[in-house]
Amino acid sequence: MSVTYVGSKSIGAVCLSIALAVPALTPALTDLVTRIGSLQSQIAANAATAASPPNPVALAASLASAAAAAVASIPVIVASIPGPLLAANVTLAADVASLLALQALLTSALSTLSAAASAGGLHVLSVDSTPATVGTELASLVSSGMPGGGLPTARVRGVLLLTEDPATFSALSTVLLTG
Repeated sequence: MSVTYVGSKSIGAVCLSIALAVPALTPALTDLVTRIGSLQSQIAANAATAASPPNPVALAASLASAAAAAVASIPVIVASIPGPLLAANVTLAADVASLLALQALLTSALSTLSAAASAGGLHVLSVDSTPATVGTELASLVSSGMPGGGLPTARVRGVLLLTEDPATFSALSTVLLTG
């Protein structure tokens, strides 16, 4: 039965969810930015096409071998092009707005997780004791200051997670990477 010092670690080195989230979110965010750029390019191309539809005379000249009926219908076809493109742009713009909001959310979450993961100075202690002795063992370990430095009068803050169930401790050790 004892309280032992495991080491001083960063939060990212101890918390599996942060350790896994940061590298997983980074490429997803990069992909999202690429997709947003692609949608914005499509919107610009649609707007350019809608603003300057093909010249019916030039289009008719390129189709000189077509039947007279086909040439006569070209102005009607060209006139209908901007409508669908404008409707598509409205849909694309809504998609881009949603993706930009998601990008901002993911960027913020990634920044928060990255900052949290790099925070160091976390002293990891492993406890295998009884409720009657854990306090005394903990006091003897840290009464002269935290392992690795620090004065005994320095302010410490933390969370002590204890369980009587070995399976729960094993699961907790996996999730928090405490060994």
